[in-house]
Amino acid sequence: MDQTATLVNEYNNTEQQLVPLQGCENEMHGVDLQVSQAASELRERQALFNKAQQDDQYLRKRIHRNENPRFLHYFVFNRAAKVERLKGELQLVEDLSNNINVESANLSNLQHQQQNAHAVVDRKHQLEARSRALFEQIVDAQPPTQALQSLRADVQRQGGQLRSEQGLLQVVGGSVAMVKQGLSKFQEAERLYRKANSVNEQAKQVNSREAFEERRERREEAFGNECSAECAELRRERLERQERLLQSERDSLINKAHDVAVQAYRVISQAFSSFPMEARGRYPQLCASIGSVAF
Repeated sequence: MDQTATLVNEYNNTEQQLVPLQGCENEMHGVDLQVSQAASELRERQALFNKAQQDDQYLRKRIHRNENPRFLHYFVFNRAAKVERLKGELQLVEDLSNNINVESANLSNLQHQQQNAHAVVDRKHQLEARSRALFEQIVDAQPPTQALQSLRADVQRQGGQLRSEQGLLQVVGGSVAMVKQGLSKFQEAERLYRKANSVNEQAKQVNSREAFEERRERREEAFGNECSAECAELRRERLERQERLLQSERDSLINKAHDVAVQAYRVISQAFSSFPMEARGRYPQLCASIGSVAF
């Protein structure tokens, strides 16, 4: 009991320490934004200053030439005003350097504030983690109530049911994968049968042309046109060879399609035979149409 009281006191003390830290994340994000903007502005000014520094020596030479004219510089119109303008540009470069120094100091100050803000947020997270750990310890130290025991028993029972359902889902998934594989093979067999039918149609057309050439050969022989008869005979023989090749290709496609269809049947049969009876018992309505074929 004394240990529980100690834990409760430490928990309350931790919660009290967290009260003034509420909202420190927003402050940290605000400081981060200020640092990002200040760093971006400083980079832009530094780039301008670097470019101005490259022109600084040339600008000083121009000022010197116009303040101390020699030969043609005496003829420059309104030379005194030009000197003042050039000195103004030089003063802008110096002012830019001073601004960079000020902004650098401001950025350094903001970065220091950023470090402090992050340290405060880290401290808050540590206290929150400690508070959660203390809360768990206090709860664990209490004797379980009847409601808690009932809830724990429900969790264990539902966890067992979930594991059972997951195992059943895995077995059903295997059956589904085999059905998809069998369907893919049936589609392949259908494609081969369609291709065989197309080849067979070509063979029919060749056969018709072959019969036509055979009739022409007989007609030419009857009229005594030996040359035309020989040409018709050559065309008939060529068509006959083409027909045999097409028939051979058709038969090969049919045999291949038959083999693929047999493989598909075996895969589908294995898929339906391996479908778990437990699933049919649990979900009879959902599984009623599995394996049935509508003719």
